[in-house]
Amino acid sequence: MFTSIPKPIRDKLGDQGAESLAKMLTEFENYLGESIINQSDYRFEKALTQSSSQLRQEMAAMRAELREDMAAMKADLRVEMEKNKSSTIRWMFIFWVGQIGVLTSILFAFFR
Repeated sequence: MFTSIPKPIRDKLGDQGAESLAKMLTEFENYLGESIINQSDYRFEKALTQSSSQLRQEMAAMRAELREDMAAMKADLRVEMEKNKSSTIRWMFIFWVGQIGVLTSILFAFFR
């Protein structure tokens, strides 16, 4: 970027002094630009690190909650399966008793 030095200052400093001042101002401007970029990078990285850390904590909490929910669902499922199993065994017993009764009746009628 070209830094223009006003004529009164150029006259006081001379050409070499004005060029040195312009060079100094340009270098300072470049330094400030780099400093702002570096500071912005630092702040962005810090915010990103905090966000990712918070996200990891939330994910760990969700994972723990999910495990608890799955354990509770597993226990409920076992209870439900046990109820269904006992109900199925009861109906099987009733069916086979009925079948034996019918078969006995048929055999009794056949041999009579």
